[in-house]
Amino acid sequence: MEFFAPGQNVEVAWRGGTTIRSSGNSYATPFIAGLCARILSKHRRMTVFQLKNALYLSAANVRTGTGGRS
Repeated sequence: MEFFAPGQNVEVAWRGGTTIRSSGNSYATPFIAGLCARILSKHRRMTVFQLKNALYLSAANVRTGTGGRS
C-alpha cells in the first residue's frame, strides 16, 4: 500500500440526490482514482511514473530528507 485516503465518515451520494455519511475501505479507492483523474485531465501526457510522483509530492504525511523514515 502506497497511498492512504479517507474511508471513515465519508460524505457519499445517496438516493434522491441527497448525501449520507458512511465508512468503509471501498471509499478510499475511488478517492485516489478521482484524484488521479483530476491530475490527468490537466496533464494529459503525464506518464504513470510522473502521476505517482505527483501524488507522492502532494501527500500531507510525506517527510523529505529522512530516507522514508519518521
